[in-house]
Amino acid sequence: MISLAAALPMIVTSAVWAAGSIPNPAVPPRGATAALRDGYNDGCLSGYNGAGREGFQTRFTRDGARYASNGAYRTGWNNGYAACFEDQLRAPLMVPSR
Repeated sequence: MISLAAALPMIVTSAVWAAGSIPNPAVPPRGATAALRDGYNDGCLSGYNGAGREGFQTRFTRDGARYASNGAYRTGWNNGYAACFEDQLRAPLMVPSR
């Protein structure tokens, strides 16, 4: 049987590895073009707004002209919105009572 002292480094290493493998929905995918990254960032703010995250009530952001004419921006916006909306529903940000 392994003692707690011997197992602790393995437990800590496993926890750090697991935490590092969970993607942050507010960060655009690696290698994204500037337009996709801009759209993703705008969409993420808007997704948190749409899901009712505290502090994002006035954060709906979308460049209408770019959304209509630039496929990369539009894809980024849609993906960012979906990722952050789902993130808020899956794990609501807890805000202390005032």
